[in-house]
Amino acid sequence: MASRVICISRSLGAGGEEVGRMVAKKLGFHYTDREIIFSAAEKAGVLPVFATKAEHTSGLITRILESVGHTPDAVGWSGSVELPSHASPAYGG
Repeated sequence: MASRVICISRSLGAGGEEVGRMVAKKLGFHYTDREIIFSAAEKAGVLPVFATKAEHTSGLITRILESVGHTPDAVGWSGSVELPSHASPAYGG
């Protein structure tokens, strides 16, 4: 049995779901969204949250902010700190 699929990539708030539903109706297709994730998760034997996370790509701004937040060198920190001679690393000084 041959299948025809149209995939629509969208950003949050861009109206992609509405566009997808209109296209599916116009072409006589079945519209599906989260059902695909749940089906894939079931076949893979994982929770749907893991399948969703694997499928999702963060937006550019989110990726940049996460990168800056996780990379100390991006803000000029070398990663080494000198403690005063009287400070105790075990107790934070």
